Amino acid sequence: MPVEAVLFDIDDTIYDHKEWLAGAFLKVGELLESLFGLNRKEVRDILLQLTEKYTSAAGNLFNLLLRQIGLPEEEKLIKRIIESFYSYMPDRLTPYPAMYEVLKTLKQMGKKLGIVSDGRRDVQLQKLKALGLEGFFDVVVISDEYGREKRKPNTFPYELALKKLGVEAKCAVYVGDNPNKDFIGAKKLGMKTIRLLMGEYANVRTSIELEADFSVRNPIEILSVLDRIK
Repeated sequence: MPVEAVLFDIDDTIYDHKEWLAGAFLKVGELLESLFGLNRKEVRDILLQLTEKYTSAAGNLFNLLLRQIGLPEEEKLIKRIIESFYSYMPDRLTPYPAMYEVLKTLKQMGKKLGIVSDGRRDVQLQKLKALGLEGFFDVVVISDEYGREKRKPNTFPYELALKKLGVEAKCAVYVGDNPNKDFIGAKKLGMKTIRLLMGEYANVRTSIELEADFSVRNPIEILSVLDRIK
């Protein structure tokens, strides 16, 4: 069957998520600087180091920060930190090299394009706007809008995107980066999957059941993989 639609993750798939994190962590630093006189850039750097060690998905990242800088892990303070973190709305983010070209080529080929991503809807939509890529996508599904239980690897966000596009799973491809969650639900539905080996999870190795059908090291290679699938 020909490929009719290509769905993408956002973070570490379309751009380097570390770019956004650095700005969001600086917002946390600004908060702690105003409250406790800490250096905002030092706070940012500590958070980036913690991300390197525990990944950005670690649920206790800000607890670890407070522990390291000797501040009490008070619920009220952590709530303010989280609010500050998610308040970061950059005007500009940088797509991976060749990603714009890939999306433009796919549109010229007549492919339907979509986003299936976890995260807060307002934050994720702002990222697409800052990347200058929102106009490429026919549908955007942000799973958290429907409840955290609908997050990947749940099949729900993929099914919803495919329904909105009017495309069968066997005629669609999902491009992501995180083998711990990105490809499980898509493969269950019968979609083909491509893993982009860039960003935070580039060196993560896991079981064959969790892995994508294909792996690429540069976005431009996505086009040649689609040719092979066809």
